[in-house]
Amino acid sequence: MWHKAKHAWNAVNDARKRADDWFAGNAGLAVILGSLTLVRGVSYLPLFVNPERKPAHFVEGILPMDLNATLWITVGLMAVYPAFKQGRILSVYVGIASGLHAAWGASFILNSVFGVAERAWVSAIGYIGIVWLTYWGLKRISVTRRG
Repeated sequence: MWHKAKHAWNAVNDARKRADDWFAGNAGLAVILGSLTLVRGVSYLPLFVNPERKPAHFVEGILPMDLNATLWITVGLMAVYPAFKQGRILSVYVGIASGLHAAWGASFILNSVFGVAERAWVSAIGYIGIVWLTYWGLKRISVTRRG
């Protein structure tokens, strides 16, 4: 009886260790970034935003709201999918998702700088914060792997 319990406990610990290792690597970062990007895209769906409303910032106004939704959702899915199929393409999608966040953040900052919306910089914090956390995560993963 004790042997079976110990074996089961070891199996659970092994599974937890594999999950921790997976999540601590590029895959975990891709899932987090991809999920945030996907949810941002969902927020642009007509169910959640009036497609006729005035854009909140310049970059948001380049495409119609439904295409913004499609763009963000597609990029989010592209970032999450390769997390389960490791490969170089994961870096490309993480870069695209980070770039999308950076563009939106920069656009909000410019709105604030040019007086279009004085407090737009507050919205920019979330977007730019995601970019910096992604960069930090990638550097941390790189340092950890080097030892």
